[in-house]
Amino acid sequence: MSQKQLIMAIGNGGCKIVKSSALELDKVYIDTDPEVVEKYNGTRIGAKTCGKYSTQGDVELGRSAVLESAKEIEKIINEYEKVYIITSFSGGTSGGSTEEIAKICISNNKEVTVFAGMPFDFEMRRRTLMANDSFKEISKICEVKTVQYVQDRNYKGTIGNLFESQNHLVLALLEEYLNEEN
Repeated sequence: MSQKQLIMAIGNGGCKIVKSSALELDKVYIDTDPEVVEKYNGTRIGAKTCGKYSTQGDVELGRSAVLESAKEIEKIINEYEKVYIITSFSGGTSGGSTEEIAKICISNNKEVTVFAGMPFDFEMRRRTLMANDSFKEISKICEVKTVQYVQDRNYKGTIGNLFESQNHLVLALLEEYLNEEN
């Protein structure tokens, strides 16, 4: 019997990645930003913690948002055996929430694998440091697969196209992983 699997998008970056996926698994979109939640018909976490805004890049608010919404997350994952978390480690929701959500999944006996895009070299140094910290901490509790898209210095496209390219790489990594598992 095959295990019931869930793709969980965390943060705006994760939501963008998963929205473009054609994988036929159940999907859920989670963020602290009410606009992102509305756009993806997702679940908002941390409404009391964040008020009418998102984490605004604050990793600690991301962690607190999950703790506030832990029961709701447990309800979401209840019927699944495996959870694939898709995120980008460069924001407050993605950087702070992913580890706490993975802990909730593990404490509820779920198998968890995280797939994440890492910041580009042109993004703020703070984002890279947050992403590296998130990777180190989450790697202690579950498997983490990351994509670091290195852009060509002569690249003439838009920044949006770079992000889209990295999103496709994260999805390709997930698809490859799922093919190996099955």
